[in-house]
Amino acid sequence: MKYSKFLLCKLIAIGLLFMGNVANAQWRNISTQEGLRVNEITFPSRDVAYSYMDRGSGQQLLYKSTDAGLSWTKISSDTIVFKNSNLHNLSFVNEDIGFIAFAKFSPRRSTYLYKTKDGGNSWDSIGPGATQNGSGVARVNFPSEQVGYYATANKVFSTKNGGSSWKTKTLAGFSYGGVKDMDFYDNDYGIVGAWDGSFAYKGAIYTTSNGGNTWDSLVFDSSNTSIGKVQQVSNNLAIAMEENNWFYGQRIYKTFNQGASWDTVTLSFLKDSSDNASDFYFRDPKIGYLATTKGYIYMTIDGGKTWSISHKEKFGLTLLESNGTTMYSAGTVNVFVVEDKDLSIGRPVEDIRIMAYPNPVSRSGQVYFTGNIHGEVFLTSYTGKLLCKGSLQRGEAINLDAMNLSAGLYFLTISGEQVQTVKLVVD
Repeated sequence: MKYSKFLLCKLIAIGLLFMGNVANAQWRNISTQEGLRVNEITFPSRDVAYSYMDRGSGQQLLYKSTDAGLSWTKISSDTIVFKNSNLHNLSFVNEDIGFIAFAKFSPRRSTYLYKTKDGGNSWDSIGPGATQNGSGVARVNFPSEQVGYYATANKVFSTKNGGSSWKTKTLAGFSYGGVKDMDFYDNDYGIVGAWDGSFAYKGAIYTTSNGGNTWDSLVFDSSNTSIGKVQQVSNNLAIAMEENNWFYGQRIYKTFNQGASWDTVTLSFLKDSSDNASDFYFRDPKIGYLATTKGYIYMTIDGGKTWSISHKEKFGLTLLESNGTTMYSAGTVNVFVVEDKDLSIGRPVEDIRIMAYPNPVSRSGQVYFTGNIHGEVFLTSYTGKLLCKGSLQRGEAINLDAMNLSAGLYFLTISGEQVQTVKLVVD
């Protein structure tokens, strides 16, 4: 039997537990208590989540879940610290330490950044002072406790010491508009989506590979190109999506070289011609999801070349998020759905038999794949971070031969003619 080794990193041999075909996953509603609308959700770990919610209008409140979103508890401090505020963005680096960007209703357009060290029970201001957010929003992203980014108006602030001091970069191309979204893969690689603040809705994409010291830009001259959602999937892959485009059709932009060139995909596959994509999320370079204002969730297993309907809700959806193993989506009041992978655990996949030993493991070994299977292989942590990738040909086995993984749970996705995700356990 031939062996296939990962090209980008060396790994310890790990046992496998079959989890079924990703494409067969179903969805179920796990509506929040009190009939709340989920505005944003972030997972610092697989089971712990933070969100801010409301009833469709009025005061937004902070909530915490310790059971992967099945139930939520209101965080008491939010009514004091964030009273008369519009919450914009959350970023948690672990279950206790997190950051929130928000705007006060008065003075108008002033945005702020706060930090918690105790899971949201208390908050302290760490931002670069009150900042004007122009016509955009405030976004925050801390890849680690010390390294973080805060964006508002046409500026990106960066810190290397947890917010004690900040550096400022002005994004070229706009004098009034503002940042719409921001995402970082690690301390260095990130992407920002923005618009010019005018009724022409001209957009721009900014990428950095050096921690925000410099930014490459793609500024659009045409109208209705405002960039509303972005994701830094890996060091090389960044994706951006227009909010809408009434003239040319809504589009997704992808770069595999950190902004040197861009590929464009028009969302002409949407089932309803009046529909609009509201959010997207890619687990890895191949597997991605798209939510729409008409309540559809689409899925791709080939990097966005083709899409199929994975789920349909009665009401519109506005967000997508993952805890590393499971996808979540939410929309209007009391609409909160989860990808129910438990329904597919143990289902056989035609022509594929997986044998693995030992499981769990704490020493070097080999994991064998037999059957008619080939494709790209991606190893991710339980938080969804891509650790390495390789390829698998028919008749080959993967040789995971270096002991540099910590004890815990990992996931291996094989994306080819079929898509599988298998659980990897290191003891």
